[in-house]
Amino acid sequence: MVKARLQDRMTRRWPSGCWLTRVDTLLRLLHPMIPFLTEEVWQLLGEAAPERGIDRWKKVGPSIMIARWPSSDSGGGMCTSRTSSRDSRSVAAVREIRSRQNVPPREQIDFVVRCDESIVELLSR
Repeated sequence: MVKARLQDRMTRRWPSGCWLTRVDTLLRLLHPMIPFLTEEVWQLLGEAAPERGIDRWKKVGPSIMIARWPSSDSGGGMCTSRTSSRDSRSVAAVREIRSRQNVPPREQIDFVVRCDESIVELLSR
């Protein structure tokens, strides 16, 4: 879902707090095993997005070595595996239809998803 926005110069902003939070958390978890690589990526991510978060944006530290270890609720808010799974299934369904209809990957299409009202807000982005 983020890929298309990152490829277009006009919309190339950091697309979602959820995405940033997941990358941030993954870097923290990988740091004990690959410290030099995670520190380098942390520094590059810090230049592009010095503030990260889901519910509220917080400034991150200058080094991953002094960053807090992620807690089990650090994904919080809309960044849950259930939401991600639902998003993935929606994207997979659209990709399958595009493939069957021979629609080029870069061609923008409009589509409708029939779902409960509680899911509308989650999928609207």
